[in-house]
Amino acid sequence: MLRAAARMPHSQRLFFRDKGPIAQERGVSCRSIGSALILVVDHLAKALFYDTYKRKWSLPTTVVSPNFFSGIASDQVVPHQPTLDAVEISQKVLGSEAIRGENPDVFRYRLRIRCRRGNLCVLQQFSTIALEVYSFSSKELSNVAV
Repeated sequence: MLRAAARMPHSQRLFFRDKGPIAQERGVSCRSIGSALILVVDHLAKALFYDTYKRKWSLPTTVVSPNFFSGIASDQVVPHQPTLDAVEISQKVLGSEAIRGENPDVFRYRLRIRCRRGNLCVLQQFSTIALEVYSFSSKELSNVAV
């Protein structure tokens, strides 16, 4: 996404809004336009599933990332604890899965499915921009009203 934004600066507005410098101007806080980013990650997770298993994944997915924060306090980013909890569980689920991807210096992923339970968990790592995103889906979760 960052490379695309560099080539087409107007596209950056589709994914991020600059919220100013943080950590004594050593970093920049960007507000993600969540729906666009999550839609891209969701489609990619389903495409990776299809590429691996040659069938479609039809259940909705939930997307979380340790790179997503809930705010800024005292010039520092504030983690979103429920997201960090979901990331920790996803890391445990995917820990023994093989790292996949034709060019792991740019993009790599791990994928796990439990067919009988209808569970899917995918880790997507975009190395060039240090972005790590987890997608998970479950028949059990899709039946729960939010």
